[in-house]
Amino acid sequence: MYPLLPVLRSFGLTHIVPIRENEQRDVPIRAIGCWDTVGALGIPINPVLQKHLGLPSFLHEYKWLDTRLSDNIENAFQALALDEHRAPFSPAVWEKPTGNHTFLRQTWFPGAHSNVGGSYDDTSTADISLAWMMDQLSGESAKHANNMTLDKKDWIEFYDDYLDTQQELNRVWYQGHPPARGWSLGTIYNSFTFPQSLAGRVVRTPGRYRVTNSLTCAQKNDCVLMKDTHEFIHASVRARVDLGGTASEPEPSNWTRFVQWLRKLLGRDGRLLYRPESLQYWKLHDGHKHHNEFSINSRLTTGGADESVRAPWWEWIGKDALLPSGRVLNEDRLGRFELQLLRHHEDVAAEIEASNKGLASVEELRRVQERVARRSVTV
Repeated sequence: MYPLLPVLRSFGLTHIVPIRENEQRDVPIRAIGCWDTVGALGIPINPVLQKHLGLPSFLHEYKWLDTRLSDNIENAFQALALDEHRAPFSPAVWEKPTGNHTFLRQTWFPGAHSNVGGSYDDTSTADISLAWMMDQLSGESAKHANNMTLDKKDWIEFYDDYLDTQQELNRVWYQGHPPARGWSLGTIYNSFTFPQSLAGRVVRTPGRYRVTNSLTCAQKNDCVLMKDTHEFIHASVRARVDLGGTASEPEPSNWTRFVQWLRKLLGRDGRLLYRPESLQYWKLHDGHKHHNEFSINSRLTTGGADESVRAPWWEWIGKDALLPSGRVLNEDRLGRFELQLLRHHEDVAAEIEASNKGLASVEELRRVQERVARRSVTV
């Protein structure tokens, strides 16, 4: 029936599930990869009007009805944006129902919707999320998480030099739009602008999304948290905080200019530093006692006695009836392609890599690298 099927399969190009007459067959999906999928389409209604007048979220009936993953999906990966505040762009966070075996990974990145998904002139942040997705769809993430043997025919084989090309293109762009920015410090564009701002503003809530009614697309109530969402925070969020990255751009308002002037008058850094509202009540554990001042000399490695044995993490310290204090969102582990991109930035690469692996110092990282090198020579 399909004479070329064995040949195509040998190259990992296709997988066909025959369907006989009057029969429906569930087709397995090897992987889904998404960049900040939003929950609805149509004409948005301001959240204030929704609350007080009982209006629907959208005038059209086009909605992402169900974010529960089917067991037919073997792997699901989504890159999410921390700094998207447009109400219609609420993220479609996935969850695994009871008994689901999908390997799921959803990671939060700094930036607005198009920072993470691409299309802005400064591609620095988009390059990081692209490298992350390449690590997922190459099978490396699932391999390490499940301690499995990787069959490359089951995954995508990417060109190793593609990210180097992307890095060079953005470097050239910076030459015409100085200053050049380091890893995690790319421009965060302000997407909450007129006229889209008329639809309302909503701060995203990592780790705290509620179950949504799949028929009405309205949150059922405040008594059911989404479960098994497998959310992580990307290392670039921590690095942007610790390295004094700026908040969203471009031109600041008059009030923002006044605040910047006042900070300079008090002898403090005049820039508005990156402190994502979506993580306002999540405490970063990375060896630094405080994250309210910029210090270019801050070490990115973990330094506390109890924090030197694990990668950084974010702890919930806010008030939420459904989320007990102490809930944790772990920092995602950097993969091969992400490290390839990071190593273009020698000033911070070693420390970010060391801390992301839960190593106490750059020196410890180098000792590990030397042991691996000696072992390779011996073999």
